[in-house]
Amino acid sequence: MSVVLNADALGARALLSSVIIPVYNGERFLAETLRSVFAQTLLPDEIIVVDDGSTDGTAALVARLAATAPAPVRYLYQENRGPAAARNTGIKQAQGATLAFLDADDLWTPEKQQTQMALLTATAEVHIITGLTQQFLDPEDSSVAQLTAQHPYSDPHFQSKLFRAELFERVGLLDESLRFGEDIDWLVRAVQCGARIRQHNAIVVRYRRHAQNITNQLEQTGACWLLALRKAAHRRREGGAQHG
Repeated sequence: MSVVLNADALGARALLSSVIIPVYNGERFLAETLRSVFAQTLLPDEIIVVDDGSTDGTAALVARLAATAPAPVRYLYQENRGPAAARNTGIKQAQGATLAFLDADDLWTPEKQQTQMALLTATAEVHIITGLTQQFLDPEDSSVAQLTAQHPYSDPHFQSKLFRAELFERVGLLDESLRFGEDIDWLVRAVQCGARIRQHNAIVVRYRRHAQNITNQLEQTGACWLLALRKAAHRRREGGAQHG
């Protein structure tokens, strides 16, 4: 697949694409995660690592990998405020006309960016492209005995998607009061603002299952959807009252 693009094709940003990676004490997995971005068949114009108050060797790891990275890597440190705040910091600093996100313990498949960029630029009326996620067991973590999902699935979370950056200007930033499911809440808000989403059926994310991410994961996701829908209903009621 050949993709020849420039930032003007997607918006008035200085760069074409920015990747945002929030991390908190992610030294164990971050090198592999970053290498999955470095291995993209279409490299991003910038990679922004937002360190949310790590106390491990995250900073040194990023500096070491950035020295030989095939794309510019920016490291931003902030006091610990949670994943929504870390993503917001990246969004505010990003210069790309498109934004992509990756968690510090997961991986992209090599053609994620190229496939999604081609789809996004081919459909001017679409604001978000989303692909499939495939789980895998962390080979070094024997405490995880099985996968939650055996087959690829459509994941509501940010890292399986590519966004037009201008959409965040319309919808706003993520809700920093939410410590889990802030991306689900944002997507519901985006749809309410008229965002159009296109699904494609290629696997773009390899989601690592390990001890730190398995506790009540399905229950938490369901609770986040319920909270997001309740907030959406409240916004509709408030809007109706304002215009009634």
